[in-house]
Amino acid sequence: MTSVTRLAVRTAACPECGANPNDKCVGLRGNARSACHAARWQHYKEHSTLPPITVRSRPAHKLNHTASVAVSTTRAYYKIDANTPLGVKLILLTTERVAVMGILTAANRKDFTHWEPMAQMPEGD
Repeated sequence: MTSVTRLAVRTAACPECGANPNDKCVGLRGNARSACHAARWQHYKEHSTLPPITVRSRPAHKLNHTASVAVSTTRAYYKIDANTPLGVKLILLTTERVAVMGILTAANRKDFTHWEPMAQMPEGD
């Protein structure tokens, strides 16, 4: 998804409040507003060339036998061992095979069998 910053939108004049290009929108009392008016966003979209939207491919997955869970075909849980990080947020698999987000500690280690690191947000989203 292509994101448009407020700074980019400010390159267009605001037809609603009369703010000049590169100035912040002005509220009723003449104070600068931190957000741009919707009209300015629309004006920017109509009068500028937005970069093309790039579509990221989704991670490979398949549905389980009941078609109720999407299961990754490229990622897997790690077995909990001496190298597993403690005291940080992880995705943990309980002994009953239920995935939860939590913090693994020495005290609760017996309740979990596997772990996975948290996913990162793709750049630009």
